[in-house]
Amino acid sequence: MVRNFGQDIRKRIRVATWNLKRPGTEQARRRVDFLNSRDWDIVTLQEVTPRAWDVIVESGIAESGLYTLHDLEIAPLGNHPHGVALLARNGFSLSAPELIPDLPKAERALAASTTVENLPVTGAGWHAPNAAGEGVKTKMQGYRGISDWLNTISGPVVFGFDSNHWSRSTNLEPPYVPDSDDPWLLENQFFGGNAPHRLRDAFLDHLRQHPLQYEEIVKRRPWGPLAVSYVRGNTRTPVEDRFDYIFVSDDIGITSCSYHYEAAKVAGSDHGIVTADLRLRT
Repeated sequence: MVRNFGQDIRKRIRVATWNLKRPGTEQARRRVDFLNSRDWDIVTLQEVTPRAWDVIVESGIAESGLYTLHDLEIAPLGNHPHGVALLARNGFSLSAPELIPDLPKAERALAASTTVENLPVTGAGWHAPNAAGEGVKTKMQGYRGISDWLNTISGPVVFGFDSNHWSRSTNLEPPYVPDSDDPWLLENQFFGGNAPHRLRDAFLDHLRQHPLQYEEIVKRRPWGPLAVSYVRGNTRTPVEDRFDYIFVSDDIGITSCSYHYEAAKVAGSDHGIVTADLRLRT
């Protein structure tokens, strides 16, 4: 789907992030059909299986694509191997792929460069470890590695990720998280008002610009979350949560940001897709 921004097309970019839920071949075709129906220029994908990558490539859905288990010589591990992919279309392209160092699972993060209005922009995707399966220390190692890497990147940055972070807060201003011996400290500070990086939550920016929408959300879900991208718990006690995020650096403005959980669920994933219209502050 190509949008018409007229002469302004290169000043704006629509990004998306989505966890595919490790699909097989037939399941991947449903995911690709759904992706093709959405409006995006660059998308970061998590839990991309080798079979799903084959379907993505065969579909021609993207003009440019990178995949950790294909382009960066990482051997698939485990019974259900999966990695992270970046796709670009509508005239955008990806170059200079790199792994993000010091992460517990290298295949679950990927960064590359694109160009918006003749300026280089770093795009990255990440799938945070799950503490329930991999341990709190492993998860904190991931958050430390991501924060350290972000602090090495200059210029505009767009970061789409599945955080595995429980967040049902309805506050628009992230809380200050003081240093402590809390085993979850690094994760909580990553989303705090004193975050150890220079990025900000695109959806919070969007809601600050749309107070009526924010009021309606709080009225509908007074105990949160602000948006639903994942339902944790079990079938008897499901808990709606916001696991998936687009973060951007201060040199990028937010035109809009939205979550689409039900539509993505129909396509077979257990995560909602997040999209954001961005513009460079030049």
